[in-house]
Amino acid sequence: MANEQWLRSSEWTAEAQREFETKISRSKRKAYHLTFKAGVLARVESRIAKEGARALLERVIRDFPIDLGDVAVAHQSLAHLQTEDDGGGMWNPEHAAEHYRACMAIHEKLQKLGKGISIEGADPRLELAELLLAANDEEKDLEARDLLTRLEKDSSTELFVEDAFRHAVASARVARRLEDATTAAAMAKRAMDLVDAGDVEVGDALAKELERLRAPR
Repeated sequence: MANEQWLRSSEWTAEAQREFETKISRSKRKAYHLTFKAGVLARVESRIAKEGARALLERVIRDFPIDLGDVAVAHQSLAHLQTEDDGGGMWNPEHAAEHYRACMAIHEKLQKLGKGISIEGADPRLELAELLLAANDEEKDLEARDLLTRLEKDSSTELFVEDAFRHAVASARVARRLEDATTAAAMAKRAMDLVDAGDVEVGDALAKELERLRAPR
């Protein structure tokens, strides 16, 4: 819509920023509009746009702490920015992990209050577990296993098929690393069952890895 061009446009020139600030100053949903605009900018393959997205998200966290849903989205979106291989120096997995943990803490608080939860991507427990596994560190592997187990047991969360596949793959990998071949085989089978059913597609490398994980040692 024409009257929302200031919000939906991916342009982030000095003039566009001035127009955005004028509009946001009149907004009654500032935190929401800041996170929305950040999401638009984060999808642009431009260093300036991504830095703009990060600044807007940090502003939500700093200036609107009572808007918990928007703050949760801001934390998860910042984690995404800091785990993108954009070649521009924003990569920071340690900071990303802290943002995921902050997002999870807010989700737990909202659940206790009986309120809805906003998620920007997959469940943050799954995304954090995958990030921790990439570090190839035993202590982080243990944390990843705990996160994946909690997600598995959370009856209030129903994963989309692709996320269920990611959960199974991550669970198989961490189980094998921690020398739990039985669980690794079971979770690898769960992942391959989704592939065999045509629910997800995988490349040859991942298919071969799952076959190895499924086979008993």
